[in-house]
Amino acid sequence: METEHIKYLKSIVEQGSISAAAREHGMTQSALTKIVSRAESLLGASLFERKSRGVDLTSFGALFLNRTAKIEQEMFNLSQDVRAMKAGDGGVVSIGVGQFWIGQIVPNVVAKMTKISPNVQIKIATSTREENLSRLQSGDIDMLLGRITDDLPAEMAGEQLAVVKLYLLVRQGHPLTKLKRTVKLKDLGPYGWVLPSPSDPTARHISQTFTEMEFEPNSIPVEAVSRNFTAGLLQASNLITVVSDITTNKISEGLCRLDVGGLEWSDSAGVIRLKERTLLPCCNRFLDLLRDEMGMMAK
Repeated sequence: METEHIKYLKSIVEQGSISAAAREHGMTQSALTKIVSRAESLLGASLFERKSRGVDLTSFGALFLNRTAKIEQEMFNLSQDVRAMKAGDGGVVSIGVGQFWIGQIVPNVVAKMTKISPNVQIKIATSTREENLSRLQSGDIDMLLGRITDDLPAEMAGEQLAVVKLYLLVRQGHPLTKLKRTVKLKDLGPYGWVLPSPSDPTARHISQTFTEMEFEPNSIPVEAVSRNFTAGLLQASNLITVVSDITTNKISEGLCRLDVGGLEWSDSAGVIRLKERTLLPCCNRFLDLLRDEMGMMAK
C-alpha cells in the first residue's frame, strides 16, 4: 500500500462513508473500496465495520490510522528535509581535519556555515591522517582537509587550496632564542622534538629535508596530534616542534617562532575527496566557503 492511500482512509473516517470519500477525491467508489480491501489484507483485519448508512472505524482501524499518521508525518518531514538538502540548507557535512586547519580556518568556515545554513549538521573528525583516510574510503566522512601528497590512493583526488610554510616553534626564553647570531641547523642538535606520527606527511616532509641537508636530529621522544598538548609541552621544556604559517599567526602565549638559516619547508594543502562520490549540496556549500576563506587569507 502506498503512503498516499493513508489520506484516503482518513477521509473515509471524516466523511463517514466510502462513497462520500471517493467523491471528495474524484475517484470511483469501487477504486476506493479496492484500496480499503488491500489495506485490510495487509493488516489481516477489518479496518471498517460496514453499515447501511456508511462505515464505522473498528479498533483495528483506529490502531492502523494512529500508527500510519506517524508514517505520514515522517514522510512529510522527509520531503521537507530533501528539499532543504537540495537547496544546501539541510543535511550533514562530515569532515576529517588535520592540525593545520583547526586553529583558525575551519572554525571560521563553520561559523559562516552555521549562520547561513543553521539546519546543516557539521561533524568534525580530528583523528590521525591514516584514520581519516580510512574513514574517507569507507564513506564515514565526506572530505578530508590535509596535505596533498603524491601517495594518495588512486580513488582519491586532492584540490590544492594553500601552499603551507612550516616553521619551528619553541618556548620564549629557550636557549636557542638567546643566541646573538642566526640560528644554524647544527644548533638544533642537542634538543628533542615534538612531531606527528612518522607516517604523517608533515613528519615525512621534515625527515626528508633533514636527510637532504645531512642533519640528524636528536631522538624524537614525543609524538603528538593535539595542538593544545604540544603547546603545553613546549612551554614546560626545551623541546622543538614544527607548525604551519597559519597556525603561527595565533601562537600560544609563552611560545615564539624560531627562524633557522637555510631551513625552509613548504607543502601543498587542501581538500581530499573520493573521485566517484558526489557531494551533497550542503557539502559543496561548505567547500565554497572554505575556498573563499583560503582566498581571503592569501590576500
